[in-house]
Amino acid sequence: ITDYVIHQVWGDDLDTVSIKVDVTWNTSEAGELILELYDDDGEPVERFQAGDELVIDRPVLWNAEEPNLYTVRFLAGGEIFEQKVGLRKVEVRGDTVFLNGQNIKFKGTNRHDSDPVTGFTISREQLLQDLRLMKEHNINAIRTSHYPNAPWAYELYNQLGFYVIDEADVEMH
Repeated sequence: ITDYVIHQVWGDDLDTVSIKVDVTWNTSEAGELILELYDDDGEPVERFQAGDELVIDRPVLWNAEEPNLYTVRFLAGGEIFEQKVGLRKVEVRGDTVFLNGQNIKFKGTNRHDSDPVTGFTISREQLLQDLRLMKEHNINAIRTSHYPNAPWAYELYNQLGFYVIDEADVEMH
């Protein structure tokens, strides 16, 4: 597998969501891929194949206050890897952002990889300390400030309940 996308398709209400996983293989022939979905407590929800739609009734939704995460486990060719997924419906109506049908207020900050000792390189532990401090001060959103963060940083944002405004460095001065 060279890439994958986990799609969420919501019904008119938040009572059901369809999950579909699209996969790109590194060969012209697709291999067999089994997917397993687990809830936030690690309990199995369903087993399905890539390309199939899995409908979840009454999903437990993700938000900044309760960042519930499901786990999608990929089983392919004797290899296993996992991806945490927050089920959430994001909409923009007019100039207001809605999450799971509720308007949200971003209380955010810019974030740079910066430390007085390690400079522009930070460890997972350093970021985790910063994020816990942000949560203690009711910060719920992070702007990545000119460049994407390390992939493991987004996992922490998702796990701890942060909205992320990601930014690519495409400024013109």
